[in-house]
Amino acid sequence: GGGRLTFLAGYVFGIDYWEPTQLQDYDLQYHRFDLRVSWRFLPKTAVYVAGTEVINQYPTPGAAMHPDSYPLNVVAGVQGLITAKLTVNLWVGYGNGFYVAGPSPNTPVGGASATWKPTMLSTGTLGYEHEFQNSTLGSYFDEDTVYVSWTQLIWRFTGFLRAQYSNERFKGVQMIQATTDGTDNLVTLNVRLDYPFKEWLILSAGYD
Repeated sequence: GGGRLTFLAGYVFGIDYWEPTQLQDYDLQYHRFDLRVSWRFLPKTAVYVAGTEVINQYPTPGAAMHPDSYPLNVVAGVQGLITAKLTVNLWVGYGNGFYVAGPSPNTPVGGASATWKPTMLSTGTLGYEHEFQNSTLGSYFDEDTVYVSWTQLIWRFTGFLRAQYSNERFKGVQMIQATTDGTDNLVTLNVRLDYPFKEWLILSAGYD
């Protein structure tokens, strides 16, 4: 009825292939399944439940013995307008890595973002996320991310700028890789410019 109830389903298959022979223990095949159900109970506000299941398989583990895993992530959230120009998205849920060996994440996940649209041509977003990710180094890493982005439309060009800080805490690092688990602090800047020739054809150039 007018898009009040929406179902989205998706599937992705991917391969990570390492060319150096000494790293081919980390070749990865993964299957990702996504399902999201959203109910728009107000004209500009919706609640949603989203789930993701991933199958990570290492076909030639070798001496590195990176464990296979079956991470599951389920969240519930709300997205809607606070004012005519300010939108918030809040979500919280549960994640489990289901690693077949070694440490495995079993943790709350969640995040929050606020999007401000001061003009018809400009959009800014500020957000935070707490998650875990499968990792080549060790088994996985816990991740906390803060980001800010700005999108600007100029004639038919769309410019995008995003700055992000991530704290990544690695778990399950083996002696063959390093002596101890470690922590990375990453600062990332992304700049991109898009030009649409047609609704179905867009040229995009960017730099990270």
